[in-house]
Amino acid sequence: RVKNSNHFMLQKKQDSNLKISIQQPDICSRYTAIVLEKHGEMKKKYLTWVDTALSKSGMKPISPIVDATNYLMLLTGQPLHAFDYDKFMTVGGSKENPEITVRLARKGEKLILLDDKEATLNENDIVICSGDTPVALAGAMGGKNTEIDENTKNVILESATFSLYNLRKTQMAHGIFSEAITRFTKGQPAYQTMDVATACAGMLADGYKIAAVADEYPHPNKENKIIITVEEINNLLGTEYTKDLIVQTLTNVGFEVKTRRDELTVVTPEWRTDIHIKEDIIEEVGRLNGYDNIEPLLPLHGTSEQNKMWILKKQIRSTMARFGANELLTYSFVSGRLLDKVGQERDNSYKIVNSISPELQYIRQSIIPSLLEKTYLNEKLPVEKFAIFEMNQVYRKTWGMDEDKVPVAKMRLGCVVAERKNHNTAFYKAKWYVAKLLSELNISPEFLLMKETAERSEAFEPKRTAEIWIGNERIGVVGEFKNSVRHEFKLEPYVAGFEIDLDAIVGAVNAVKKISFDAKKKEDITITTDKTYAEILKELQDKYLEATITPGTIYQAPGQRTKNMTFHLEY
Repeated sequence: RVKNSNHFMLQKKQDSNLKISIQQPDICSRYTAIVLEKHGEMKKKYLTWVDTALSKSGMKPISPIVDATNYLMLLTGQPLHAFDYDKFMTVGGSKENPEITVRLARKGEKLILLDDKEATLNENDIVICSGDTPVALAGAMGGKNTEIDENTKNVILESATFSLYNLRKTQMAHGIFSEAITRFTKGQPAYQTMDVATACAGMLADGYKIAAVADEYPHPNKENKIIITVEEINNLLGTEYTKDLIVQTLTNVGFEVKTRRDELTVVTPEWRTDIHIKEDIIEEVGRLNGYDNIEPLLPLHGTSEQNKMWILKKQIRSTMARFGANELLTYSFVSGRLLDKVGQERDNSYKIVNSISPELQYIRQSIIPSLLEKTYLNEKLPVEKFAIFEMNQVYRKTWGMDEDKVPVAKMRLGCVVAERKNHNTAFYKAKWYVAKLLSELNISPEFLLMKETAERSEAFEPKRTAEIWIGNERIGVVGEFKNSVRHEFKLEPYVAGFEIDLDAIVGAVNAVKKISFDAKKKEDITITTDKTYAEILKELQDKYLEATITPGTIYQAPGQRTKNMTFHLEY
């Protein structure tokens, strides 16, 4: 239904009567504009079929110009916008030629949108300006000051593509979820802006003629080529696809493929902005041929190295449970009041800008304060004694940032032991837990008097606390808590705990090497034979050198020459 006469095959060069300025190419990769002058009336036949097409799509017809932009958006996926030309000129104060400026909004700028709501803009918003005056929130909604109405005579058609990252922020900041911005936030290709604008001008040819054209495209997209082999595709998918099948699969959806022996040079279609690397091509081949048609196979390559921290935590979890302790998992976010209770400085904690609750404003500096909160809750229950522990990451500003400018995190184990009626020294109970645990890990620690260190354990009483050392490295502390801390949490007198650095334990080479990461494997073998038990046992021992072999059962049916011997093998 789009007219394609030579009258509407537009030249793709800048028209001197229409100026476009894109201040930052990264926010708008391409901007196409066409000025239309009114010269007649739209035919009723056109109005009828466009109204019908939009109604079937669930969109309400508004006016011939707006309906044409909406119809082309549904047809091609490219959002369009129409400005009233005369209003545009008035807003910008221009007397001769329109000047379209695409820029980032200035903080505090205001714009009344088409829905009559006033938007207060921020630095992430992209605005379309007449001169320097905003007339539209780019990709989201036009401004009231250039609205198309029944008196509109001349029109500026906009067809552009904007940064999806900026528009996602605009969408959330202003709560705009229009059809246009929904498409832009998925990533809109720049290649079709001129073609769609041309098509829209063709639809309006009965009532409007072209007065000016401009197409600003600072950095045209280069041809996207990806070189890949048939072997790479099959190795990752676990398939045996032929080269011909892969080529046919890709060409069916618009890719251009050139072959050279087993190598494929794949040129992606302009509209496929999601294809960048080899794995994208492999995914496309697998998806189009059907993942459910791929026969599951075990991988031929080796598995990755086991995570030593995960193994260490698993062993600690098992050991502490064997000692009678219970593992907890508490929030990593804490309140400022909790930091105050244990004497930790709020300024040394990272603060959450958009915390969901005042109780969850800071990232905790240590595990102990969270456990003390739970100690109070458990002491109110009818239990005489208990031990609770947790393993998790903690953060302190004094630890600084890593090479990726991310706050340094340390993995810690915290534990608290408590009893109701015991009047002995709680320190030794907590020390027993940590000493026994480290002994299970084949670590021989030293317990030294508490010193003035760069990182004080604020909750612990210095005179009843010991530092835990492995060689020349301090890995934590164990001790009783200050009276002030116990009073803040309303705890019984018999309470103590420890906190140790798990990163330091994993980093202690001698300790880690002695941790057993192996699991036992058992199986039974039954052999039907006429040989003696001793002969079969020797054969098995020669064959299974790493197994411990023990006898199982021997059965010989009446009248049979052979017998069944069962052996237990343990690796």
